Amino acid sequence: MKIAPSSRRKPPRKREQTRPKFLIGAVICFLLLIGSLFVWLSREDHHRPGTPVNGEQEVEAEPPIANPRIALLLPLTGPFQTEGQLLHQGIELAWKEIKKKGIPVELAVGDAGSGSRETLRLAEEMAHNPDTLVIIAHLPIASLIEMAPLLERNNLLALLPAGSHQQLTQYESFLPLVCLDGEEGAYAATVAAHWEGTRTAAVVHNSSIYSELLYESFLRRAQELHLTTAEFVSDADGLFADGAIDEILKLDPPLIWLAGSPFWGAEIIRALAEKGYTGRFLAPRSYTGALIEDLLGDYLDRLFVMRSALVADDEAEPVKQFRERFREEYWREPQRLAVLGYDAMSWLGELLERGPTNRSGVGAFFLSFNNPLNAYKGLAGPVYFDSDGKPERPLRVMTFRDGRFVPVEPEENRSKRLSSASGGNSTDPR
Repeated sequence: MKIAPSSRRKPPRKREQTRPKFLIGAVICFLLLIGSLFVWLSREDHHRPGTPVNGEQEVEAEPPIANPRIALLLPLTGPFQTEGQLLHQGIELAWKEIKKKGIPVELAVGDAGSGSRETLRLAEEMAHNPDTLVIIAHLPIASLIEMAPLLERNNLLALLPAGSHQQLTQYESFLPLVCLDGEEGAYAATVAAHWEGTRTAAVVHNSSIYSELLYESFLRRAQELHLTTAEFVSDADGLFADGAIDEILKLDPPLIWLAGSPFWGAEIIRALAEKGYTGRFLAPRSYTGALIEDLLGDYLDRLFVMRSALVADDEAEPVKQFRERFREEYWREPQRLAVLGYDAMSWLGELLERGPTNRSGVGAFFLSFNNPLNAYKGLAGPVYFDSDGKPERPLRVMTFRDGRFVPVEPEENRSKRLSSASGGNSTDPR
C-alpha cells in the first residue's frame, strides 16, 4: 500500500479559506507517515529465524556473537529431574569436547524444575542476554507455548532434543530434533506391514488427542501399504463395559498397535493376557523403561516399543568411545536422553567450528540438513528436516531386556542366521 498527496482533492470552499494553510500540509504529512508505517509493517516477515524467504537467504543485519552462550532450560529438580540430568550430562560432555578444540562457547544452565513462572523468568534472562545464541530446552508443552512469544520477539530459537509434541509445529521459535508424535504411527504401520504381510494388524485407540495422532497416522500409512487393519476404540473406563476385549479376542490379531498412553495401554495388555491373548503388542516411545519394569514386567517377551537408536545399539568405534567417555565422566550408562543431548550439542558444534555466527544463523544451519543424503549423522541415528521444517529421524523397534532397551533383530537377518545354524531348516521363533 502506498499513500501520496492527491492532486484530485477539491479546493476548499471560500468560507474555509481562512483556515491556516499549514494545517492542510500537516494533515497530508501525517497521512504520509501513517502510510509509510503501514507499508513497513506489512512487509515484516514472521518466520523461523534465519530461514530462507522466497527461496533466497535473508540478509542478516545482526552482527555475529563473538562469545556465544548456549542456554539450557532443563528440569534439574522436581519430578522430571532424571530426564533433565541425563540431557544435561550428554550436552555437557559434547560441550567439553567442543571447548577442547579451542572454540569459544559457554554453557548457561537454568533449572526449569520449579514451575512455569520461574521457567519463564529464566527464559527472559536468557533471551535478553545478547550473548545467548540458542536455547536447548526440555519442558512441558504448556511452558513452551508460554515462552513462544518471548522467543519470537528476541529472534531466539529453542532446540528440543526430545520434544515430539505435534503442537510444536505451530511455533517458528521451536525446532524439535526427533520425529513428531503424528509421524510415529506411520513408522508403526510400516513395521506392522513388514511383520504381518497380508495378515490383519489391530489398532486400539481412545479419545485423547495423543491417541488420535498415533491412530490416524497409523491408518494413513497402513492404507498406503495395503495393510489390512482392524480398529477398536476403548477408553480406560469403558474398556470392559463396551466389550472391546472380547471383540479383539474374537479377531485374534497377531499384532496390536497400542495408540495411546502407557498407563492406558498397560490395562489393555493385562486384560487381554488374562483372557488368553498370545499375540504381540507394538507401543509408542512414551513407554519408558521404568514404567515397563513397574507395570509390564510379565509381558516383556511380546512387548515391542518404537524408539530412536540408543548408544548401546551399535559397536561402531564412535559409539564405543562415547560410551567409555560417558561412563568415566558420570559413572553411569548413557541412556537415550543423554545420547540425544550429546547429538544436539555436537551438531551445534559443527556450526560453531565455522566461525562466529548469530541467532538467525542457527535456524538456517539446522534446516540446511534437508534430505536423507544430507542428514546429520549422530549417535542416535540420522536426522534431517523436510520442506516444512519437520524433523525426520527413523525409529527402531526395541524390546526391554536386563534393564535397558535393545534393538529387535530384523526378520530377514534372523531367518538367515537360523537357517545357517540349522542347515537350511528354519522356523520363525515368534
